[in-house]
Amino acid sequence: MNTDSPVTLVWLESHEERSAWGLWIIDIDGSIQESYGVSCHLERAALWLWIEIFSTHSRQIPLIIRSQQQKTLSLLKNLLQASKRNDPTDPQHGLLSKMHSLNIDPQIKWMSAIETPLEADIEIRNRTRLVLEDYQRQFPPEDLNYIIACLTDDEPTNKTNDHQQLQPTVTFAATSPSDDSSLQTKRTGEKAVEPAEEKKLKEPIRFIGYIEGVSNVYLGAWAFVLIDRESGHGLMRSEGVQLGHQSRMPVMALISLMESLKSKHQHIEIRSREGLLMTQLSLGFPTKIDTQWLHDAGLIDEDAPYISALKELSRNHHLKWSAVPEQTTLTPIEWAFELAVDSMSALNTGDKHQQERRFKVAAEDWAQMDPWLSSP
Repeated sequence: MNTDSPVTLVWLESHEERSAWGLWIIDIDGSIQESYGVSCHLERAALWLWIEIFSTHSRQIPLIIRSQQQKTLSLLKNLLQASKRNDPTDPQHGLLSKMHSLNIDPQIKWMSAIETPLEADIEIRNRTRLVLEDYQRQFPPEDLNYIIACLTDDEPTNKTNDHQQLQPTVTFAATSPSDDSSLQTKRTGEKAVEPAEEKKLKEPIRFIGYIEGVSNVYLGAWAFVLIDRESGHGLMRSEGVQLGHQSRMPVMALISLMESLKSKHQHIEIRSREGLLMTQLSLGFPTKIDTQWLHDAGLIDEDAPYISALKELSRNHHLKWSAVPEQTTLTPIEWAFELAVDSMSALNTGDKHQQERRFKVAAEDWAQMDPWLSSP
């Protein structure tokens, strides 16, 4: 495999209702950068493989893709064409759009299977199969809700047709973790507010999300940390934004957090130091986003489209909005803050300002990070 550029070695494995992808980037000096992931089915695995390829590929070098699996190369080529069509009716439109946004349209050279597999071919196959066999214990999922939708033996407790009309969001007051009391809807003048349901969550909160936003006069960044309390799997994501207004950054973090959940009707608590925003969201979204509502939430008029987008995404889930003290020492919030600062600094220096990391929290460490994570 002698080339003047790094070679991207890919592999896909599938078994029953789950699939795994493997990616090796073999540099010209022989060093290898490995990454793996799991998904619900083969096509989604291939999409996440593309996203990982585009996220790590440099603009300055050719993209050479090789595999001993001809079917994998054909699938990748088909998905590359599908991403350029931008068809909103495609079932995988969300991932295809993400893939297309990362595609810098490099010149791709496809290298088909060779007669005698190299040691690297055998190793990437074996390690991808290991991911598939050991996925739940050792490797995080493509999205946190994937644990519910694909990895558990039980069927998901909530099944909703994509065309079924969704009920309004269940919202709760910004209270302490032990207080699940519901909040009566407030109304100011004639302003209509979608009411919070006057009942407790029937199911325990599964996911805890932490958001942060930073900004200076010219640049901004948002970040979130999302943790599944049942498995300990987590997802961090951040992005730098030009001309990012301070008030908009946490809202953009919330939008990205909601978009990362592909299954509907999740029970989630959002925790943030943005006290005004959390308190206003706990009262419910207004029928019409007006200036007074925005100002009460600590936002500006230009933030209205972002709140409208968040409103639509929030309809799909059961949410509790919780404000935490400004001087909090909760580890996940500090993680989110540091991630946002890193992304803003990267944007300022022209480096990669979009970050995404997956992790797993050991049960014995939860109480130190946030006592609520280990609460019943």
